[in-house]
Amino acid sequence: MLSDEQVVHSVPPVLVAVEHVSKVYRLDRFGSSSSGQGSVQAHALARLKALLVDKTLQGGLASPFVALDDISFTVRRGEAIALVGHNGAGKSTLLGLLSRISLPSTGKIMLYGRINTGGFDPSSFSRYMTGRENIMALSTMLGDSWQAIGQRVEAIADFAELGDFMDAPIKTYSWGMTMRLALSILVHTPFDVLVLDEGLAKLDDAFKAKVIDRLQALNRDGVALIVACHQTGLLDTLCTRGLLLEHGCLVQDGPLDAVRAFYEAGQQRFGDPVQPVCG
Repeated sequence: MLSDEQVVHSVPPVLVAVEHVSKVYRLDRFGSSSSGQGSVQAHALARLKALLVDKTLQGGLASPFVALDDISFTVRRGEAIALVGHNGAGKSTLLGLLSRISLPSTGKIMLYGRINTGGFDPSSFSRYMTGRENIMALSTMLGDSWQAIGQRVEAIADFAELGDFMDAPIKTYSWGMTMRLALSILVHTPFDVLVLDEGLAKLDDAFKAKVIDRLQALNRDGVALIVACHQTGLLDTLCTRGLLLEHGCLVQDGPLDAVRAFYEAGQQRFGDPVQPVCG
């Protein structure tokens, strides 16, 4: 029988703790301005009057939209978690918060490991630098030694299978080639938590299978995965735990097959979640 100390040490450490996190956006009641100069000027004047004359942002200027409402959960080393829910449920907002692209309105997110951020999104590449130069620039930002950078560049180049395009500017790449490079960088960088979205599902089958094999190997080595994707086959392959989001609330947290069955049955309700997760 295990001692209390052995039981404690057998539980994987927490890498991410999300505590009572909400995200609220302000929707401009004056509406978005059109391309006409007069409309832009009227829009700006209305905002200026609300700020300087009315001296308030309440009522006339903006109305709140709650994208996430009192979300709490943890991510432990070696877990593989699928974010499940309809379009607009809050999955992308949550990914943005986890990746530190934006900040929560209330609550806190504590990171105890290295989590990939928007810095490894294709949009972060310099279009005028080559693929190889982009890898070197990103590796330098991580503080790697030149020896480590050189080794990583070659590993990423081999994995991406871009051939001579590794020494061509990113602006000459197709979307698929750019994604190949981005994901190759992602799976060869020493993160503790990898956040993935729909981009993985849009790759060609051969390269997608290669990335999945690499992700599964990383997961077995203790890297946690958080995946938001509507392709159920991909989620079933990579993940074992599911978080079901509905209108910004976390309504169920448990084994992926149970969470997906709940979702697919159309039982969108706040009923007996695995843990109390919505305020």
